[in-house]
Amino acid sequence: MKAKHKAVIMLAIVFVFGWLLNDIYTHYFAGLYLRPVQNENFGKYFLVNVIGQEPVERASPADIIKERQINVEDSQVIINVKNAKLASFADTNSMDPVLDETANAISVAPETEDSIKIGDIVSYYSKEKKAILVHRVISTGYDSNGKYFILKGDNNTEADPEKVRFSQVRRVIVMIIY
Repeated sequence: MKAKHKAVIMLAIVFVFGWLLNDIYTHYFAGLYLRPVQNENFGKYFLVNVIGQEPVERASPADIIKERQINVEDSQVIINVKNAKLASFADTNSMDPVLDETANAISVAPETEDSIKIGDIVSYYSKEKKAILVHRVISTGYDSNGKYFILKGDNNTEADPEKVRFSQVRRVIVMIIY
């Protein structure tokens, strides 16, 4: 009789444990993965309530290509961008994980210095390196020579050492194709 009693208690414990796990899964995980994303707060909700960390707002590239310029069809995607050029990248690791040697991008020449925003990825001629570099704009400023940009590779620990002038900027990345 004691073996039957133990079996009933074990069965009850397993049942209650399973019920609790199901409740936790249903309320905290399944609802997040099985429901379609319905608003822009989903990502923040997931990070704060499930992972336990608050997301940090960071500068993102400017919205250069507007939605009206993009036409998605069954067999092709048409993006209307004037003076666009295809860009490829060297394996320097400075922009990992955003850009690497296997990525391609579309770039355009910036029209004015004010069209370059913090967060944009630009190619520029580095007077120090005597080469074209592709890095992200992390800040801007003004001095006696006018406006300048401070750039940094996403994977680099420090900003590039020079103040980059508009005349050094060649192109702005408007699209990355993986």
